[in-house]
Amino acid sequence: MKYFLILAAWIGATAAAAAPDPDAGYLREPLPALTALAAERNIPVSGFDAPRSERTIRKGDSLVVLFSLVEKGLEYQWILQASAARNTGARDEHAVLDLTLTGPFCADLAGKPIARNVKEMKASITVKTALLSYGMGDWCEEMRALSKYGREQEKEGLTDQEKAKLTAQVRRMWPVIFVAMPEFLTIAIRTDGVKAIIAKAIDLPSVFALLTHLKPKMDIQIPNISTDAAGSLTFADGTTEAFFRVPFSIAMLGQPCSNATLLAVQARPPFLMSAGVTELDLASPSRPGNRLAIRVLSARLSPQ
Repeated sequence: MKYFLILAAWIGATAAAAAPDPDAGYLREPLPALTALAAERNIPVSGFDAPRSERTIRKGDSLVVLFSLVEKGLEYQWILQASAARNTGARDEHAVLDLTLTGPFCADLAGKPIARNVKEMKASITVKTALLSYGMGDWCEEMRALSKYGREQEKEGLTDQEKAKLTAQVRRMWPVIFVAMPEFLTIAIRTDGVKAIIAKAIDLPSVFALLTHLKPKMDIQIPNISTDAAGSLTFADGTTEAFFRVPFSIAMLGQPCSNATLLAVQARPPFLMSAGVTELDLASPSRPGNRLAIRVLSARLSPQ
């Protein structure tokens, strides 16, 4: 499947980061029943280890991710544990991740618990470390540096040749999105439980439309490119790192599939396994009440 980026803004332009939806606050925190299960099983639901500098994955690096889905006036939650099964090195770019998905936990939008049959699903997937390392946060950092340089140079007066050179530098960075994002989405594509959750917030074309197109094209549109940090993430040692907000929309075969917002830091361990993504929010265009927030609750480095 091919991924195409359609720009609706001038390359290198800055835009104000979209504010979080105040009505989506209930999508951010674990339900009490989920928190209780996490405590019982010693699953960390908060805290981010300070990142390692080398971009390799070690056995025991782990993420705990919260999936919060609002559908038909109810909120459903799952907790995903992702743990590296072995080390990766410079010559071994494939990482094996062991996944455990537990849920759903359910409540109405007032927070009243609703009983559901909680199940546990396990899977193992292989991802390419080298592709994940081209993270979205790194892309935003580079875009910010180039945009700042461009603004400074513009004050002094850029020649047409200098403008063309700067634009070419920025354009060379776009392939990062084609590389890192599909590899990050591998977790969803190859894990049945996760794939079923995400399908609730994405409108796919009909089966007939998909079958009549051998290579259906997916368009990723970014209407506003923000090179300003949206905030900062604080690590366990007290250090901080800027994170970036990237709003985008997804369409397939000309049909809108989802409106989305992504938050990301640099793709360094332990966030290397998610290509630097710390949160992904999805909303169905045809079912306004269906929204999904995927948020990293904790990120831990291997004790080795």
